[in-house]
Amino acid sequence: TDEGFILVCGHYDSISENSATSAPGADDNASGVAALLELARILKGKKFNRGILFAVFGGEEQNLIGSNACAAIAEQENWKIDVVINLDMISYRNPGSSPKIIVEYDQGNKTPQNDSAAKAYGLLMAQAAKDYTSLDVEHTDIWNSDYIPFENKGYACIGAYNPHDNPFYHKSTDTIDNVNFDQLHEVVKMVLATIVILSES
Repeated sequence: TDEGFILVCGHYDSISENSATSAPGADDNASGVAALLELARILKGKKFNRGILFAVFGGEEQNLIGSNACAAIAEQENWKIDVVINLDMISYRNPGSSPKIIVEYDQGNKTPQNDSAAKAYGLLMAQAAKDYTSLDVEHTDIWNSDYIPFENKGYACIGAYNPHDNPFYHKSTDTIDNVNFDQLHEVVKMVLATIVILSES
């Protein structure tokens, strides 16, 4: 398409200390996949000024295999991606803590020319969190997840990520009973508001 669009992505693979028999991956990253599916369900059939593409990748835990392949196609076909929004681990916060989320935006990395756009999108997401959710926002740089191959191709990239380290990360105990559904709900609202604001601009 010649029109710019939003790419919302996450990964569906998981690992643990015993991946061959038990790698449930509830937070990492069934939470991101569930959010993508719910966002797609809510937005299906809606008409916006900007397109939205939802994508889930395999092989994130094996050095970003799926997203590297997709980013290569995006570059080859000159996809007009305005911003990549990555959802990777969005359903954990320390028990008893107040609602919070990390909104990541690209700060340097391989292609510094996309930094200002990424920051603007990250600040827009933070404002959406303030306006439509109970989440306080902290900002960090993007890290080793599925937006990195797109950043390498020059696209502006942001993401949402847990505010606290998940003690069940990459363990067979990353199960649904350790998911904070209130946290996940608030993050989905934040991303939904961000998508709608961007899609109507």
